[in-house]
Order: sequence, then structure tokens, then C-alpha cells
Amino acid sequence: MADLFADGPVTVSYTLTEADYFNCLQSGRVFRTTGLRAVIETAILAVIGGGYLCSYLFMQHERGSLLMACVCAAVIAVIWIVPNAAMHARAREQATNRPFAATIEPEQIRVAQGEQKWTIPLNGTFHCWETPALFVLENADRQMTALPKSAFSAAQQTELRALLQAHTIAGCPRRRR
Repeated sequence: MADLFADGPVTVSYTLTEADYFNCLQSGRVFRTTGLRAVIETAILAVIGGGYLCSYLFMQHERGSLLMACVCAAVIAVIWIVPNAAMHARAREQATNRPFAATIEPEQIRVAQGEQKWTIPLNGTFHCWETPALFVLENADRQMTALPKSAFSAAQQTELRALLQAHTIAGCPRRRR
């Protein structure tokens, strides 16, 4: 880590795109009805809907069975479309194209965007995880900060990864309602 700070604190400027914000939200599991939960809900509704459809096709040809099969299909569509659309809407809202400036020091990361400034202490109170394009940090209040890997050289990425692994909680925090 000495190499990362050989010339003093590392300062980078960057702008996050809508795709970066979406990546942050998706990797942070902000929406509960995604991933394994969505798969389980879909499987249950598919079995129920399939039962209603079979009842309609092979048994009594009641419109109520067909209606319930269609309702199950509609709920499955909602399970997969709504969280994705909400994440895209939130990402679009956050992507202001205003640049960020981050100063990385051995004991903290200072971030500024316009008039807003905040500090990320490297004392084990923040969660940190990686996506293919970002280092994502999140505090107990669910405030996320993303550092794009493209803002750092390969050597700096390695050193920053080691610094973050040593001084943050690894992985995305568990979400509770």
C-alpha cells in the first residue's frame, strides 16, 4: 500500500453514468424482489398458474380458471419488470453528469460533488464490494458511494482493493425491512 500513497494522497475526478448507478443499485440488492426471491416467487406462481391452465384446458373449460392463469402470468411479469424499471428510473434520476472528486488517503476517502462533501472513514464501518466496473462503498444508513475502476491505473486498483479489503466490511450488507 505504500506505493499507492508514495506521492501523497491519490486524487481522482470522475463522472458516473446511468449504467454505473444502475450497476450500483443492482449489485447492492436495493430491491428485494430480485434474484433468488424473484425466482422462487415466479416458480410458485408458475405452478399455480399452470394448475389453473390445466384445469381450464382439460377439465371444465371455466373462464374463472383461465382468468386466474392470466392473473398469475401478469403477476410474474410484474415481479420481473417493476424492480428493473424502478432501478432504471432511480439511476436516471441520479445520473446528473456532475463530476465527483475523490481523495484517497490511508485512513479515509474524501468525496465531493459540487457543494456536497462527505468522508468515508476506513475504520471498518463501511461495507465494500466490487462489480466489474466499480468499487462500491455503503454505510449503515444505506448511503452508497461508487468509485469507478476506470479512474485508476491497474496498479492503483490493486492497491486500492487491498486497502479497502483491509479496512472495510467485505460484501454487500444484508437488507432488512
